[in-house]
Amino acid sequence: MSGKRGKTLSFKTITTQQDSLTIDERKHFLVASSTLPEATMSASLICRSILRLSGLFQLTFLKPVMTVEEVNALRKTHSKSTVILVGIDLVGKKRVKKGIGYPILVGGTHDSDQAESLRIGDDRTISAAAYVIAKENLSATSQELQLAAAATLVSNFSWNKGFDVLAQLKGAAKSLVSSAQKEKLIEEHRGYRIFGANFTPLNEILEYSVRPYLQGWSGRHENCERTLEEADVPFPKLRMPISSLTNEEAKRLNGILLPNLDTDTTHHILGQDFSLVQERKESPMRLVSGIRSIAEIALTLQEIGTSSAIYMGDRAQQLQSFLNSYTTYSRELIRAFEGLRSSLENDILDIRESLAVIQTREGKRMILGDMARIVLETGLVSADMVMMFAEGEGISVTWKPGFVHLKSLLRTMKAKEIHPAIASVNSILIQDTSEKSLNNIQKILLEL
Repeated sequence: MSGKRGKTLSFKTITTQQDSLTIDERKHFLVASSTLPEATMSASLICRSILRLSGLFQLTFLKPVMTVEEVNALRKTHSKSTVILVGIDLVGKKRVKKGIGYPILVGGTHDSDQAESLRIGDDRTISAAAYVIAKENLSATSQELQLAAAATLVSNFSWNKGFDVLAQLKGAAKSLVSSAQKEKLIEEHRGYRIFGANFTPLNEILEYSVRPYLQGWSGRHENCERTLEEADVPFPKLRMPISSLTNEEAKRLNGILLPNLDTDTTHHILGQDFSLVQERKESPMRLVSGIRSIAEIALTLQEIGTSSAIYMGDRAQQLQSFLNSYTTYSRELIRAFEGLRSSLENDILDIRESLAVIQTREGKRMILGDMARIVLETGLVSADMVMMFAEGEGISVTWKPGFVHLKSLLRTMKAKEIHPAIASVNSILIQDTSEKSLNNIQKILLEL
């Protein structure tokens, strides 16, 4: 199941598209972003550009698929504001109303020709379009260029073996990242990509890892201590990040760790990455792999506003609060998954075609999607999708990367009046756990 794909837009085309914009930076802005990572980062870029001009804005987060009527209602409520929608698809053939000015549509795919004519960029060039708008109409510096390039890389990032992010980029997305590289704002390298590689103490990063989940180490304190001892990691470095290891120390650790992990997990831990040069070496915003994890965690924890504050430059209170929430969540997730794995050993799973259906009493609703992701990553079920439900908590639907196009699924569900929350780019959550809801969702999934 896939979304629309058309000709790749160039920087020149996007610049021409935005030439018709008349943006008065003295007006109030309503920046409404999809909750998906590239959109939230791009919306944060626009907001930061408004702040540079001492402008006023409200940043809000909406579902990635909306009807034209919903957008018109939003426009009416904020009739005196310049409305910018980032990464949102518009469903329906009705006209987008103008008011004092049409909303600015950054990316998205729209049903009506009129809405398409208002669009700047597309879903492959959201961050490039946001940067062009900021540069040509507001105030953009090298910091905005770096953030836009990072957003592009985050959107196209993959943990798979041999995947080259730069080789996937085309048009404006490729030009954007190339510009950031030429200005020495982004540097490519290979190294550890486990979340916290450059800022989490080594004796914690293995034990609390859930991105990826490390079978035999995640949640196993004694195993982690034994591994570090066998690798002869110097005692002072146990409280330093894994990226601080010398080549010889890293080689010893990898020699013990990697042979006991599956190939996919190994390539998740080590591979292509990029550094944001303007960020401190120990900053969670330094590595693109780390930013990708921050974006995914923010979706799961529903702390998108916090992540946006981090993208806009808050590296103190908001960032520390976010990391604390993640640590607490990781511990809860590991405990819940261990309980689920134990229960699955005695259960006969309901697997229909590519869909596995699992009922559990482990974990809260927030955790269901990540538990299903780990089920898929660790090969506990032979399926491409997992539908997990907990009575009174909710239903999660999680799929392997590339198996389902999220926005297409959301469009299908919206047409059937099912309104899920987004748990990740590969997972959704539905609160209704009734038998009717379960049957309807299974039917939709099996028809994909």
